[in-house]
Amino acid sequence: MREEPTDDWVDAELRRALRGRPAATAPDFAATLKAAEQRQSPDRHRLYTSGAIAAVLGVVAIGLALQWSAPEPGPPSDSYRISEALMSSTQWQAPSDALLPQHRIDIYGDIPDLPGSTESTQGTLL
Repeated sequence: MREEPTDDWVDAELRRALRGRPAATAPDFAATLKAAEQRQSPDRHRLYTSGAIAAVLGVVAIGLALQWSAPEPGPPSDSYRISEALMSSTQWQAPSDALLPQHRIDIYGDIPDLPGSTESTQGTLL
């Protein structure tokens, strides 16, 4: 049966394996900055700028073309006039309207005044 290695044994093995190797250091900042500046040449910057300008102009041109090509609203068509005449000359009543009381009430104007219509006892409404 094989035993699991302990943490101390793993640390000792790692130290032994890494012994003699140079310690890893971070690259010099100036060298990294110089390499980044060389990769970002002025030609590439001009290419990105001109591409962005072309994309914006394309979107503006498409928007203007869509706005100018939209038809102007004209007089209403015959079918619109017919549908308006039908809607104004017909009425519909729900079958459940027969279950409602005949008198029409204004729900907002006919709400009873609760404090005036009830008696209060020791500050509470009954």
